[in-house]
Amino acid sequence: MKTNNLVIVTLFFFIIIKILYYNILFSSPLNGSEWIKLYNNYNQNLNFNYFELDGKIIDFSNHRSIFYQIFLISTVKISFEFVIYIQIILSSVTAYIFFQLVKKIYSSNTGLIFVFIFLFFPLSFYLNLNLNEINIFLFLFSIYLYLSQEFINNKGNFYKIFIYKVFHKYFIYFF
Repeated sequence: MKTNNLVIVTLFFFIIIKILYYNILFSSPLNGSEWIKLYNNYNQNLNFNYFELDGKIIDFSNHRSIFYQIFLISTVKISFEFVIYIQIILSSVTAYIFFQLVKKIYSSNTGLIFVFIFLFFPLSFYLNLNLNEINIFLFLFSIYLYLSQEFINNKGNFYKIFIYKVFHKYFIYFF
């Protein structure tokens, strides 16, 4: 029980640190970002294309995941900072899901070490503060791994098998 409380306190501490770090050091999530161009193309032409040739947009020229673009278009109407805050919270939830997964396979202490490594790894720390689809990918992948582990442990539970199969199909389709 102590380990669960320590993980939850660490996650809240992580969220506060990331939000403060973002507000102090980052002026805008769009500096050098291609997402502003995709967002403007969507608003002007209702497409997610990125590249241009002779001033005309090339159809199907985006190499990014369509799922993140839909997420970005639906949330950016509030503000770009709101998207960053959602990514920070999703990263914390991902760490907790991974903690639960590692705790079931190994032990609580190993899960706690994994949470600290996952949360404070420099690349993970940086990617949450930019518009990047890896945050949602890791969130969905952690759910997928957790459901896979549940599926392996509970072979007779039809409901969990159904949820696993539906999630598996959509996860493979979107990514």
